[in-house]
Amino acid sequence: MLNSLSDINAHSTTELRNFVVALTCAEFQIKKSDLSSKRNLGGKRTDALKVAAFILVKHANLSQKEVSLLLGKDKSAISKYLQEVAQLNERITPDAALLNKLHAVEHRFLTTIQTQPNDRDEEAQGPTA
Repeated sequence: MLNSLSDINAHSTTELRNFVVALTCAEFQIKKSDLSSKRNLGGKRTDALKVAAFILVKHANLSQKEVSLLLGKDKSAISKYLQEVAQLNERITPDAALLNKLHAVEHRFLTTIQTQPNDRDEEAQGPTA
């Protein structure tokens, strides 16, 4: 499990993907296997993919191509997801609900990677008295 920003830098994109997918699936109350299934989950699967793609592009600095490979989607689908997220309107009830879930996952992601200090920063400061 990733616990700090240094962990993100040191770990593979697959581990990063797994971390974001786990957070997203928990928020949407779906299984990891549901993301790749073709089952109709009432839009939950697609919304979860939108959130995961957004977090991976915005906060993990992955390219759309990298995200498409990690999530098993075409690059065009990732691009479409990102455009749809950018056009969400908090005044529209379904959009507001998705924005709330996105912000919850984003907050958990950012809080988790910032909870532990970067090991390299501690080493640079030297031992404390």
